[in-house]
Amino acid sequence: MLIYLQFARFTLPLAITVVAFSFSGQVINSGLARSPRTVESLAAFALAWGIIEFFGAAIYPFRQVSLVLAEDARALRKIYQLVFAVGLLSAAIISGLVLTPAGTWLIEDLHGADAGLNAVVTYALAWLIPIPLLDGLIRTWSG
Repeated sequence: MLIYLQFARFTLPLAITVVAFSFSGQVINSGLARSPRTVESLAAFALAWGIIEFFGAAIYPFRQVSLVLAEDARALRKIYQLVFAVGLLSAAIISGLVLTPAGTWLIEDLHGADAGLNAVVTYALAWLIPIPLLDGLIRTWSG
């Protein structure tokens, strides 16, 4: 019985973190569905979230990396350094999309969105810049 309590005490915070992160999209969508310009807001968020997921895809394997390669504290520090490097690189790329004409090209020309939607997507992207880093940390902690 004691081993189960220790296991539950260890896994409960990790489970809460993962569940809270998975509910974040639903909470955001439900809030956007009640906004004055619902269709534009939902379309902008969906496009921005897709761009975030595309440029943050390098973060996805860190759950397995931390599970398999973290044999001691030194290895875990190296994994954290890698997570921070990849997360900050992803954030820098997304920041570049927000601050340069490359974002306009990606949103308007490549995705075929109009200038009004481009402004909303760019605004959403600006708020979502830290997501790849946070996602990497969550994946590392849950591994």
